[in-house]
Amino acid sequence: MKTDSLTPIEQKVATFNVKNTIYIHPSQDAREVLEKRYEETLYGFSVLGAEYLISDLKMHGSNQKDLCGSEHIADLFVNNGNVWLSTSLFLTQWEWTYLVQSFKIVNANRYHAFCLRSSGQAEYYCTERQMNEVIGHWANSDKPEMVDYMKSAFKPVSMSPDGVWVDDDKPRCPNCFADLSQEGSVSRTYVNKDNDDAMVFVSGQYEGKDECFESSGTVDLSGGRYDLRDDSDCCNACDEQL
Repeated sequence: MKTDSLTPIEQKVATFNVKNTIYIHPSQDAREVLEKRYEETLYGFSVLGAEYLISDLKMHGSNQKDLCGSEHIADLFVNNGNVWLSTSLFLTQWEWTYLVQSFKIVNANRYHAFCLRSSGQAEYYCTERQMNEVIGHWANSDKPEMVDYMKSAFKPVSMSPDGVWVDDDKPRCPNCFADLSQEGSVSRTYVNKDNDDAMVFVSGQYEGKDECFESSGTVDLSGGRYDLRDDSDCCNACDEQL
């Protein structure tokens, strides 16, 4: 396995010092054996053919620590034939989610980066819910003037399939991360009111933060009355519904 073919997050589980080894006969369910032995739920994922099991993050400290992107310990197991190698490592919540569930689930939580004005660098990443909790804390404090400052310090970010944060503020496909502001990147379907089989497919792109659809060319809806089919927008890069 070449390390340079791994994403930055995958590299965190690619090399580690082995703490323990356990042999599990192939007739047994490895996850079941390990869950019983270590008394915790394990979740499976793979990295370029390597099979892993990982525990939940063992949260410690306050909610503020979790909010600020602190790393939390997890138990990690990797399969090597009939032997499982184990270790413990530290991951953030979004790194864990990326490994176990994918970048799509990370983005579904609508992450934001907290950036200091002086440096412009991200200090930490948090979900939209956590961001609102922080802003709400200042609104109810003796320094309500901090609310505007905090709002301006948070910037929406998205995670790419490579596990890298992107803050280019472009509309992205949640499935393949394609830039939907590019001409012809989105397809939209219109259906004839008098004939459900008569459809017109329109190619276009999203414009602005509200992701308003803009047609790439002249739309021909002649020959009848047409309605936009609900949830018909489709990414032309991966053919998945948006």
